Amino acid sequence: MIKRLLLGIVLLAVSSGVAIAQPRTWEIGSPTASSVTATLSGDGTTVTISGIGAMKNWLSSTAIFSGWRGSITRVVVESGVTSIGDCAFTELSELKSVSLPSSVTAIGESAFARCTALESIFLPS
Repeated sequence: MIKRLLLGIVLLAVSSGVAIAQPRTWEIGSPTASSVTATLSGDGTTVTISGIGAMKNWLSSTAIFSGWRGSITRVVVESGVTSIGDCAFTELSELKSVSLPSSVTAIGESAFARCTALESIFLPS
């Protein structure tokens, strides 16, 4: 009964054009990958960085979010993360807001390069 109900909901959503997506999570810490994670919301608009320690660095061509350049509008970095990696958010053309905690003490080279829609960055005192 429950399987039929869930299948009906999925079919209704698909037939009505509603996208059903799960959040995606990556391990992006450095030097230990699992120490920091990035989670992209199911709708593809918000990235949340969490954990303890530094993010790894990227080259702009291999930036982790390059496949979502046109959909990410918000980045939230949670307390405990100590640095933003090189080129981490390069070319996120729709990125409008960034929130950084006081635990971030370093922002890598070109971390927000060519984020042309960026309107606000929250930096704690």
